[in-house]
Amino acid sequence: TYTVSYTPVVSGPHSITVTVSHLPVLDSPFTAHVEVHPDPRKCTLSGPGLERLSVLLPAHFVVKSLLPDGTPFPKGGEPLEVAVTTPDVTEVPVKVTDND
Repeated sequence: TYTVSYTPVVSGPHSITVTVSHLPVLDSPFTAHVEVHPDPRKCTLSGPGLERLSVLLPAHFVVKSLLPDGTPFPKGGEPLEVAVTTPDVTEVPVKVTDND
C-alpha cells in the first residue's frame, strides 16, 4: 500500500499515470479535473455593515473572493455562509446574494 500526494499548480485536466513494476495499473492513466477556488485566507470584507450600525436598519457588506495568488475570483457559485448572532446568541436572519 502506498500513499501518494501532490499539489496541482494550475487548473485543468491533469493526467495521472500509475505503474507497478513498470506496468500500468488497471485504467491508468487517470484524469483528474483540477479547479481553482477562492482562498478563504485571502478573502476580504468591506462596507458599512461591519462598522457603525443602527437597530432595525439594514446592514450591508461585501465579501470579495480572491484566488490563492490574490487575484479576484472570476466567477460566483462558491458556497458562502454568514452567521450573525446577537449578544444573547440569537441568530439574526441573513440574506446572501451571489453577484457573479
